[in-house]
Amino acid sequence: MRWTSRAGSGPGIAIQPVRGGRLAVASAVLTTAAVFGPYAQALLGTGQLPGIRTEQLAVYGTAIVVIPLFLPWIRPGRHTIGAALALSMTLVVALVGGIWPPFNNTQWSPDNVSAGLDNLTLPIVVLLVVQIWLISGDRHQLLVWVLRTLVVAMWINAALALLSTAVDLRPLLSAFWTSGDVDTSTAAKAATMGRLSGIVNQPAEAGMLYGIAVLGSFYLWKDRHLRLGASLVALTVGGAFTVSKIFLLAALPLAAWQLIRLSHGRAKRLTAAGSAVVLAVLAAQTGLLPEWKGLPVLQSLVHPQGDLVTFYSANRFGSSDSTLNSVADAVLHISPWFGAGVGGLRAPYDNAWIEAFVLAGLLGVASYSGLLLVLAHAWWRRRPVVPRELSALGGSLLILVAAGSLGLPVLTANRVATVVWLVIGLAILAEPTVTAGRSRPVGENGTADDSTEGDPPAAPDPAVTRQSALSPV
Repeated sequence: MRWTSRAGSGPGIAIQPVRGGRLAVASAVLTTAAVFGPYAQALLGTGQLPGIRTEQLAVYGTAIVVIPLFLPWIRPGRHTIGAALALSMTLVVALVGGIWPPFNNTQWSPDNVSAGLDNLTLPIVVLLVVQIWLISGDRHQLLVWVLRTLVVAMWINAALALLSTAVDLRPLLSAFWTSGDVDTSTAAKAATMGRLSGIVNQPAEAGMLYGIAVLGSFYLWKDRHLRLGASLVALTVGGAFTVSKIFLLAALPLAAWQLIRLSHGRAKRLTAAGSAVVLAVLAAQTGLLPEWKGLPVLQSLVHPQGDLVTFYSANRFGSSDSTLNSVADAVLHISPWFGAGVGGLRAPYDNAWIEAFVLAGLLGVASYSGLLLVLAHAWWRRRPVVPRELSALGGSLLILVAAGSLGLPVLTANRVATVVWLVIGLAILAEPTVTAGRSRPVGENGTADDSTEGDPPAAPDPAVTRQSALSPV
């Protein structure tokens, strides 16, 4: 890669890359694809590296190579710094609790330290890698390729879920679910109820990934009705197979809103979407589709029984004996301010705030809440100066993250957290390029502008051809 200094710039400032955008895009595609890879021991055909995912090899491997080389040229905005600080605060408090563990006389024993450490470290590393991509890569181009890779991966995953209704794919899929006993994996247990998540171990994680892919489809193909419709149908089928409330109760309403808000061809899109749903229902009722054991579970969401909060939260909330209440009570006895340490507890806490409370106490809860506020503020400040479809993607993603956090630690969970932070880093936290008093994304032939939000608008450079690039392809 060749570098050039701007006129009058001193050492370490205003250094602008001339080439490297293709390498950044290639790295982004490989990192996103690696999220859907198997466990390393299955990939390498060896008993070594137990518990290591392909995703971890890609993210940490990339970081080890590029961070020492490009760290001096990273110029993160204040919101990126704020997000990294919030993540780091939880990590530091949890690490202190791991080094000097508090006394624990509750029914829950400490859990795996390395897994907890990875959950808190990976998002920070992903943010750093995204900042390095943005040194030489165009934000719009990087985001498009990340979303393309994600959407195609979830198409394949939906096809696998559909195929698994007729064929036993567990010998193939088990390499993606766990590196241990497949019978104890979440995916295997969920499959007995007909909840099919493809290569993803947890149906909730799969539902979140389908939801992000749906939002990404609108960003990529809002003006290509046939491609958008086909993508939405495939992703909706895959999301329905998971019976994930994150997908059904959060992602689908957001998709409906996205469908309605696009003015051009609205009637055609609504008609196509309605027709696809009707055809799918008719095919299922007439036996054209394979029998699916999860249909009664899906139907139960439409006809809930008992307390609605208890039902829709899967007994996480709404009753005195809820699963999260017992975990929270344990942390209150162990250390309410600092939590149980980075290893956490060997207990189910499928909630982002409860996970933060377990790992880092009330300080962790404050950090997670502050992190969401930083992301929301970043989106709000950029909303007037970024393209409409980018603002819609960022806002919808934040709503999905906040809703999903009630049933899954979406910002720290395996696989899904990497995708979430890739999209957040590019769609929400990346600094907008300022040109002639307003922000515009730079086209593929343009160069990245490193102005920050507080700087005055930069004068346009007549030597650089700025393509509009406002509409994704």
